[in-house]
Amino acid sequence: MVGDNVDWFVNIHDERIGKHAHMQHAFATAAITSPIVTLDASTQTPQKDYTTYNAEKMLPSIWDMATVAEDYAVMLAHDVIKHVPFFYDYKRLIPPNTSENYEFTKIKSHVVPLSIIDKNEQYYGEVVEIMDHHVQLAKSLYTIKLAYPLTM
Repeated sequence: MVGDNVDWFVNIHDERIGKHAHMQHAFATAAITSPIVTLDASTQTPQKDYTTYNAEKMLPSIWDMATVAEDYAVMLAHDVIKHVPFFYDYKRLIPPNTSENYEFTKIKSHVVPLSIIDKNEQYYGEVVEIMDHHVQLAKSLYTIKLAYPLTM
């Protein structure tokens, strides 16, 4: 789930006492579902005790980061050549996609717009109300998913 403040200015044609222009605040939410199949680890116990686990083993190595940067540069170059005709002549200079998993990045995620709440995330009390609302929303969506597994 993702969300962000939506702010807009409400203007009044003739301002009078009690009728003034003001900023209106709301919080919009959407659920983004990934088409990439991942392992459901909700029922599995942890494989390692992370309190004693070395952080260097969890972080990418320098070689991993270099590989990711190289793959990203190649994918970006392919996209620039595809969408900017000026660079088309440079296509022969770019190596083929180096990542075996590049194809999954072309699959679009499914965005489901959810509720818009008349709350302002600049105030702590309203942030708590926003979070409570989303907890209830997640519970109800999970319940619907259990009741109708083939519809979502």
